[in-house]
Amino acid sequence: MSHEGILASLRQGLQVDSAGHFLQIGSVRVPVEVEDAPFVVVRFETEGEGWALWLSDGSREVPRPREPRAAARGRALLPVKDGRFEARFSRAAAWQLLQRLDTPPGGTPTLAARRTALPAGRLTADLLRVDRISS
Repeated sequence: MSHEGILASLRQGLQVDSAGHFLQIGSVRVPVEVEDAPFVVVRFETEGEGWALWLSDGSREVPRPREPRAAARGRALLPVKDGRFEARFSRAAAWQLLQRLDTPPGGTPTLAARRTALPAGRLTADLLRVDRISS
């Protein structure tokens, strides 16, 4: 689907609970299957004492200092929307993040900003396998 107004409406109505993902439109609940992460990190940058992410729905997130998890197909997923959803990284956002990665010889990769550090673990390898955003 490519109409931005419809996509924005679908993103706003997307919810998740123990039964799975669904669209909540007024009083109507419509179950939907989400095959991949429902959001994409389209921009990543340092901001103040930490980082900021911009998601495919236009929202801005401040990630909590926790390690992204590796998902199927080796992609890194990061919790977003207060941990209710996950987002995968676009190539551009992955590149922006990898530019800020500090990997000491023989050490664990760390994403550092002023006084905060995010343990990167397998992040480098996972981010090198990001998929292109389809429009």
